[in-house]
Amino acid sequence: MYEQSKLREGRQLKLARVGLGLTLNEVAALARINRNSVLRAESLAVLPRFAYAASKIGNLFSSLGVSFDANDQSVSVLFPINKND
Repeated sequence: MYEQSKLREGRQLKLARVGLGLTLNEVAALARINRNSVLRAESLAVLPRFAYAASKIGNLFSSLGVSFDANDQSVSVLFPINKND
């Protein structure tokens, strides 16, 4: 499970989705939430408003090896290294 305090902004969710090559519909299906919930969560500057959707998406990405980081100055998305490339 991801560390919730490190997932602060919707753009982290979008960066993770795009980085994994997933569409909005694919994330919605895998996280078992509505496509519009994914879109709303990704568009938020601060996540608390759609915490349920963000939590479901964060858990999905965590299961795919993605982690999130944040401090007072920046937010980031960390992808696992694919050693087969």
